[in-house]
Amino acid sequence: MDTLSALATFVSANAIWIGLILLYPVWVRLGAILRLFIMDWLKPQHKIIIRHVHNGTVLRSVEIDLDNDEPLVRQLRAIKEKQ
Repeated sequence: MDTLSALATFVSANAIWIGLILLYPVWVRLGAILRLFIMDWLKPQHKIIIRHVHNGTVLRSVEIDLDNDEPLVRQLRAIKEKQ
């Protein structure tokens, strides 16, 4: 009974540290999400790449520029006419 009591005392005294260690995967994923938000804020993406994949192989890749003054519909129609 003395060993069980010592173990319970150790766990209750160090519950915060044990919890932080067990939550390590959560902290890593939250850090990755935070990094994505910060990078999107600092360096926003202005181009969209659409890859057409069939049976695991890339058939073609299309790039759409969001900074362009031309509307997206016209860009997509121009891409469609090129093919």
